[in-house]
Amino acid sequence: MMKTSATRIGICLALAAAIAVCGAARAQNDTARFYGIWQTSVVYGGVTVTVISVHNASGYANYVLNADGSTTFAGSGTFSAVNGKYTAGSAAPPNDSGTYKFTDNNTIVGTNSAGQMAVWKRDSNPPASIAAAPPLPAKAPTPAPPAAPTQPVANKTVPPMAPPVANPNYPAATNACISAMDKQDFNTAWTDCMSAAQKGDSEAEAIIGGLLFNNTNPPGTGYYAQAEQWLTKSANQGNAMGMDFLGAFYNHNGMMIAGGINPGVNNAPIPPALQAQADADYTKARQWFQKSADKGDGYAMGNLAIYMDAGLGGPKDPAEAAKLRTQMTGLTDPNFAKQVKGSPATQAMTAAWMAGHYADALQQAQTAAAKGNANAEAMLGRAYYEGLGVPQSYANALKWLNLAVAKNQPDAMFFLGMMYEYGRGVGQDLNKALNLFQTAAGLGQKYADMQAKGMLMQGQINAHAVQLQGDPNEAACETAGGTYTPGVCTVDGGDVDPYSAIDDEDDSDDD
Repeated sequence: MMKTSATRIGICLALAAAIAVCGAARAQNDTARFYGIWQTSVVYGGVTVTVISVHNASGYANYVLNADGSTTFAGSGTFSAVNGKYTAGSAAPPNDSGTYKFTDNNTIVGTNSAGQMAVWKRDSNPPASIAAAPPLPAKAPTPAPPAAPTQPVANKTVPPMAPPVANPNYPAATNACISAMDKQDFNTAWTDCMSAAQKGDSEAEAIIGGLLFNNTNPPGTGYYAQAEQWLTKSANQGNAMGMDFLGAFYNHNGMMIAGGINPGVNNAPIPPALQAQADADYTKARQWFQKSADKGDGYAMGNLAIYMDAGLGGPKDPAEAAKLRTQMTGLTDPNFAKQVKGSPATQAMTAAWMAGHYADALQQAQTAAAKGNANAEAMLGRAYYEGLGVPQSYANALKWLNLAVAKNQPDAMFFLGMMYEYGRGVGQDLNKALNLFQTAAGLGQKYADMQAKGMLMQGQINAHAVQLQGDPNEAACETAGGTYTPGVCTVDGGDVDPYSAIDDEDDSDDD
């Protein structure tokens, strides 16, 4: 089953990554990218009001921040964000829908249906009262995705996957879907698999769920949250692939709630209610990995081993984890096997950090760092820099980050670059910061790449502002090719965020 399964579609979990700097970005569906706590200020009735919005897999909950630091519950509902448009269930018009744009992973420019704009920033230090506020709504059932559109749409790229192999025991539509998957023709695959899935074929249900999970389904046919419905149907029929993807789905949800979504800032641990929700998702993930592993699935064995080493979703069991790593030999693609078997201690440390279990993660990091492990040194540096799990100490951060940077650890380069960019614990040195970011970006560190582009963009804006001897926002607008009037930047007849427009131009230049 494992060697011939049709659609692994990148089942390797983020847990097997080398370090705990993680983020999620989907080409079309950004619902999960909203997970976390956000804050904005808006003018209401002539008074500036601070609004805090909590997002997770169940939807959103809004709160108004009072002058004394307390919060007042202001409504909740379901939420989706797809293709630049959001829908907020239960919200009153015009705030029930609108458009959004991420200028970076921590900033969203949102415009409601009345054209009112607000800039949301991730809240790294939410009020304590949020923890005791009403919980987010229970997740509402999602409707079945509609049939594939009749008009052809452009195919999307997909992460590496095992070559699809048909099975004579599958329905004809499922085998046709597998053939299309082999050609990365996701339009045809979706149509054929949906036909079989609607008749209850578990393999087709798993493929549909996998496409939704990875956002490789054709545009307009469904969104990330609907993956759970199809994967549950498949998993409940005992389909190992459905179980694997369902475990990955719950792992992703837990990671997005509790993981390090704001690298580079002085984060605070998430509120207890959200931590409990994340832990519940990890428990579900472990249960499905266990069921699939019991059926002899190598991918599930590898992921379950990481969970057991880290104590996610249940107790630690390093002996059983080691046994699973041995049993998975020959049952997965070589890259996944190498990743899982490469460094169990690092994986357990990383998984614990991403789950918000900072004390456990740092205890493991101290042990590994004492042996010169660069990933552990980078984690300790980040912890001291952000003040997560330990008291904030730039001196200790500098110590550990320098040790890891000397070993070419890219995440350590990112955090050390942040220290030099803002002069935190060291003298400000923008050139050194930029060099660190660019070096880390060359090693695949995405946050460093974003930071480097931001510094270069800001340098252009500052230089232009000097020439204009005026408002930096005017410089940003003109750098983006727009026309500026006080407070408004217009590009091609529409109002835009000039910094975002510049970023878009930079991205297009890279293509």
